Amino acid sequence: MKTILRVFACFVLVTATIAKAETLTNDSIIQLHKLNLADSTIVAKIKASTCNFDTSVDALKTLKDAGISDEVLQAMLLVSSSVKAAPAPVVAAPAEAPHGDPNDPKAPHASGIYLYEEVDGKPKMTQLTPSRVEDVRSGGAWSVGFGGSEKNRAVIPGAHAQTQLKETEPVFYFYFAKSDASLGSTDMSATSPDDFSLGALEAHTSHDQPVRRLEISKQSLGGYHAGLNKKDVRPFTSEKIADGVFKVTPAPLKTGE
Repeated sequence: MKTILRVFACFVLVTATIAKAETLTNDSIIQLHKLNLADSTIVAKIKASTCNFDTSVDALKTLKDAGISDEVLQAMLLVSSSVKAAPAPVVAAPAEAPHGDPNDPKAPHASGIYLYEEVDGKPKMTQLTPSRVEDVRSGGAWSVGFGGSEKNRAVIPGAHAQTQLKETEPVFYFYFAKSDASLGSTDMSATSPDDFSLGALEAHTSHDQPVRRLEISKQSLGGYHAGLNKKDVRPFTSEKIADGVFKVTPAPLKTGE
């Protein structure tokens, strides 16, 4: 369960934290243009990323001189105007501490994802700690023009997850705050396990350091696809126990997942 469990801790955060791991700037757009990527690809990248563009007259002139098309410039202007118009974030008040047995799934719990186990015949609930994606890396951009594909992968440092299990069918409980916020966070909007995907992370070595990575988007001549690769997705079932509380069980996992 080394890699699968870690995804359960962060899979909904993939879309929420990728943007934090990579911020596009004017220099980024020029670099993408130098890779000979199509304008549609660059625009898709802008829409899928957090952006911090300089759209002053002088900056636009520099971009135009670098060969940036009007289509890409318009996308940059649109993103910049929406960022300026965005309302100030609302800070949620701290939730009251739940009452009752913390190891009883039916007792109130702080919003989050919990692992359910039976230890010595007694139930045990362990809240999973989310992992933040620290990097997003691309590969294969040069091959797009030759019928290949460019993949973007979210990268999490470390070879193993903090929580590791022997069971092939672990049980999790999802607790959602009774609001529009997901799992008690203002930057997520999931309200049930159906809004989540369970993905298998790939063990990898980067710069002589062990990491785990997960494909999150793919670009080819056929178009742009945002989301997990189907081969990495693992099915699971969910059962609503109470308002905002769900029991989640993955399909039998392979050894090492």
